[in-house]
Amino acid sequence: MKKIFIFFIFFSIICGFFTRNSSFLPLLDYQIYDLIKPKLNSDKSNSVVVVEIDEKSLEIFGQWPWSRILVAKLAQEILLSKPAAFGMDVIFAEKDRTSLGEIKDFYKNSLNLDLNTSKIPTPLLDNDKILASSLEAGNSVLAVFASNIPRNKTCSKLTTIKSNSTFENIDKIDNLVCSYEPLNALAKANGFINARAFNDGVLRYTNLFFYYKNSLIPSFSVAMLMQVDPNLTLLEDEKNRGLKVKFLGKEVKLNEEAKALNEIYPKNKFKTFSASDVLLDRVDKSEFSGKFVLFGATALGLNDHFVSSGGKIRSGIFYHASLIENFLTNSLVSQPNFYKDLNFYLSVLVLVLLAFVIVRYGYLASFFVFILLTVIAFVSAEIKLKSGVYISIGYIAIPVFIIFIFFTLFMTFYSFWEKKNFLKELEEAHSSAIDSMITVIEGKDKETGGHILRTREYVRVLAQYLSKKGIYDFNPNFIKVLCQAVPLHDIGKVAIPDNILNKNGSLDEKEWEIMKKHVIYGKEIIQKAGEKSSGKNLFLNAAINIAYTHHEKWDGSGYPQGLKENEIPIEGRLMAIADVYDALTSKRVYKEKFSYEKAENMIINESGTHFDPTLIKAFIDLKSEFRKIAQKYED
Repeated sequence: MKKIFIFFIFFSIICGFFTRNSSFLPLLDYQIYDLIKPKLNSDKSNSVVVVEIDEKSLEIFGQWPWSRILVAKLAQEILLSKPAAFGMDVIFAEKDRTSLGEIKDFYKNSLNLDLNTSKIPTPLLDNDKILASSLEAGNSVLAVFASNIPRNKTCSKLTTIKSNSTFENIDKIDNLVCSYEPLNALAKANGFINARAFNDGVLRYTNLFFYYKNSLIPSFSVAMLMQVDPNLTLLEDEKNRGLKVKFLGKEVKLNEEAKALNEIYPKNKFKTFSASDVLLDRVDKSEFSGKFVLFGATALGLNDHFVSSGGKIRSGIFYHASLIENFLTNSLVSQPNFYKDLNFYLSVLVLVLLAFVIVRYGYLASFFVFILLTVIAFVSAEIKLKSGVYISIGYIAIPVFIIFIFFTLFMTFYSFWEKKNFLKELEEAHSSAIDSMITVIEGKDKETGGHILRTREYVRVLAQYLSKKGIYDFNPNFIKVLCQAVPLHDIGKVAIPDNILNKNGSLDEKEWEIMKKHVIYGKEIIQKAGEKSSGKNLFLNAAINIAYTHHEKWDGSGYPQGLKENEIPIEGRLMAIADVYDALTSKRVYKEKFSYEKAENMIINESGTHFDPTLIKAFIDLKSEFRKIAQKYED
């Protein structure tokens, strides 16, 4: 068992590190998180409103992107309502080519035509100036996008977070895609909209901050929140092994990379309005007052969608809306990497404990310990989740479960192999014991050696034939046990006096009565051997039936009980044919051997009197096989 313990520890460490570096461990951990995470609050949000570029808006105002003079009107209508912040989940990367000034230049440069715009007020010639003017009028927030592609353009104005600390684990980016500079310059703030799905395609966690050229910049949602609290601050959170955001006197937990698990709410969580209704003045503008208003695409054709947990498809704007809602209600969940490493190393210690329990107390005890520790882990995780921290219990539960199961399977096969070897050794010892008993019999009866070999083979071919033809449902194990028991059919002869057993001539009536008792002695000897056997022993049962009933006859005239027909066990009926055939075709002290034809005819003629008629039919088909056996093992 000490070797098993050492092997288990070594196996656990190797498999554990393989599991730790695998891609499926984080995925399964998130599956556990999805299982135990708190239920979403279904109450309508009082803080976040969404204005959609939906199918209805596209039908009324045409394909997106719209002329920015239209977007400016929408922004103006909302900002005049004094929202807490107005965020546009859109990047206006280039100037608006639908401006009258741009159209005039196009006709002049491309077609050498002059358009007369003298009667149009100058401010109306540039849609971007109109939009910029609208954005400047309130707490407007534009989107930027972190890109790996180098760009010549830079963002002259970026919203940053003031901090005296440097956070080494926050992701760093080198390039940003911003809106057209006149728009970006007059908007109150901007923030990145990047969000990356996990390997399974599900968007679960979000970055709330990035480093860009040594400046800490916020996400789009955080930039909107900063319009309410410009002093929003990022700090170390040693207690929870991560970071924390101070916002309006509250603290929101993040992990050390400034990431958080962000549960996505369904659309009906928020008040939503079609952009077309806002533009056509069909919405009470007070709905936007004091709210965080988000503007973005929900129309399927605009392809701004993602997959949330549970496989639900959501529009990207609801990702940002959910983040703001979760931030305000302190429902974001931090997942510190510290717990991933801690739980992995704990899993190794748990496996060592399980190995000790297996060696000391057995598998059942280790299973109960495993269940107990799993329950403790899940309860601890749920308690910690209530404080906004997920301790990644998958990193302890999954390696322990996988390795424990694999090891259990290994030990099952190992035990099976050990048991198989044990049974093989036991069978060899069993055969040796039988051989020893046969040697005793041979010492008494000089005609026993070849007789035992031949009768065993006669019984084997008879039983196999009956099984193959479907006459009897003998399984291979029964036939094997039957053949092992055949050599003991005359073991009772050890109790018969030598002068009777080896008499050169016929026995008188008194001697014959003594000789017939060998079947009773045989039964008693085998029964004595089986007294300490627990339960039913197939071998001993077959040996008793053979030794005690192989001289019974089909018509009831045999001995010792006078059984008839099917009262005689099948083992005894099979042995009867084998024993008589061998007696007839072998030389005895009291007779010469008969020819095969004569022996066969004598046996066939005894069908229905001495022998079972069904077995005689089989014997007839096997006559040539019987002859081959007799010749192979001839004395």
